[in-house]
Amino acid sequence: MSDTFNPYSPPRSAIEETLGHDNDVVWRQGKVVILRQREHLPHRCIKCNADAPLGAKPVRLYWHAPGWYVLLLINVLIYLVAAMLVRKRASVHIALCERHLKRRFVGRLIGWGGSLSMLLGMVLGISEDVPSAIVVCAIGFFASLVAGVTLARTVYPVRINDLYVKVKGCGSAFVASLPAFPDA
Repeated sequence: MSDTFNPYSPPRSAIEETLGHDNDVVWRQGKVVILRQREHLPHRCIKCNADAPLGAKPVRLYWHAPGWYVLLLINVLIYLVAAMLVRKRASVHIALCERHLKRRFVGRLIGWGGSLSMLLGMVLGISEDVPSAIVVCAIGFFASLVAGVTLARTVYPVRINDLYVKVKGCGSAFVASLPAFPDA
């Protein structure tokens, strides 16, 4: 970028001046990865920083301020409606290596397959009037959901605003490879 004055160039904001050149779109701040809206993470596995030969996949993220959870004390339906109205959205392209893609697939398989099979077991337990099967399948249902979410989750939003998307869930090697966020 040249230092000559161009009267026809569009104005630049103060925040844009502090962020540096256009190649700086992804940073770290502790364990949090910060990227500009509508930008992509580097094409490396977000868990182990290895090569990701299969390409990046878009992941939709939704976030709302934590204060909205107070509505759960009033009514779940009111909370759901309010959360749908006030949530912020972002699409982040993430890349995973083969090992972490398999882990995510296994997590989805456990989550969906386990919960559906346990749900079927509960229905059969109810129809055959076997209370112990109902209890075991109910516990298995929730356990498979928790295990599936834990294994399949890649990144999750910490904050989304008009300029940035802040996410957690990336591996320490990936986070360490990013430049520090410039404090303005």
